Amino acid sequence: MSGFSDAARRGGRPGRGENELTMWSPENIPIIGTLAKEFALFDRYHASHPGPTDPNRMFMHSGTARGVSETHECVSQDCAPQKTIFRLLEENGMDWKLYYEDSPTDWFIYMKDLNQTFIQPNQTKIVQMEGFYADIARGDLKDYTFINPSEAPNPAKRNNTHSFGLANDQHPDHSFKEGERLIKNVYEALRNSPRWNDTLLVINYDEHGGWFDHVSPPQDGVPNPDGFLSEKYGFNYTRLGVRVPCLAISPWIEKGTLIHEPEVHQKPEATSKFDHTSVLAITQKILGIYDQQ
Repeated sequence: MSGFSDAARRGGRPGRGENELTMWSPENIPIIGTLAKEFALFDRYHASHPGPTDPNRMFMHSGTARGVSETHECVSQDCAPQKTIFRLLEENGMDWKLYYEDSPTDWFIYMKDLNQTFIQPNQTKIVQMEGFYADIARGDLKDYTFINPSEAPNPAKRNNTHSFGLANDQHPDHSFKEGERLIKNVYEALRNSPRWNDTLLVINYDEHGGWFDHVSPPQDGVPNPDGFLSEKYGFNYTRLGVRVPCLAISPWIEKGTLIHEPEVHQKPEATSKFDHTSVLAITQKILGIYDQQ
């Protein structure tokens, strides 16, 4: 894992190698640091793909990148026609809602299921983030909710009560403080809502964003989800990505819970690790939904 500092040196920045290996202390990130101590922290949760946002978002929503290996590689919904968790929910009579800060088309317009929902007239399933706070205040929380943070400043929302129009996805080189604000706002809204006792909040990150980690991405026993290979690089999807933070928050979780590996009975394969598809799996288990095809 020396590539983080090696890349800095090769890029003509020999003095930056040490900076590449620094980290945030709990004092620098008091919100997520406190939540990690109060609830459950996964210390071996990996991105599903050793690459950027789009393929990892596709894994988050559908369990596969279907041959996509780069962000903006998909230019149409034909690139990602696979079934998503959203369609699976509907097939099982469950409801869902997706809240966003920026234009929603940035991250999922290429996914056929979400695209077809978004273009429907008067649709109410994909809405701006301010709607979340109004919904949760009256206890209107769907069976499955996905929150998409802001990945770019938006001057038009500068006077917004919750986001102030700033990027809050904590991606380099965006403000960690604004990401902390988003996490705090969402947590407190849930904590003060009538739905707190029957809610599981999962906080995770689609990819590591270039932050250093000393743990090598697993490559033993990682199954290709559907047989697709990356058309651009020939990558076979048998290696996970770098570790990313993941927290599970619920009033039913014991304080200070540290989750390392899945229990043997939880693993679909003997070598299975936690990754984005684990969230899909636990969602299906909690809600009792199954693929009917």
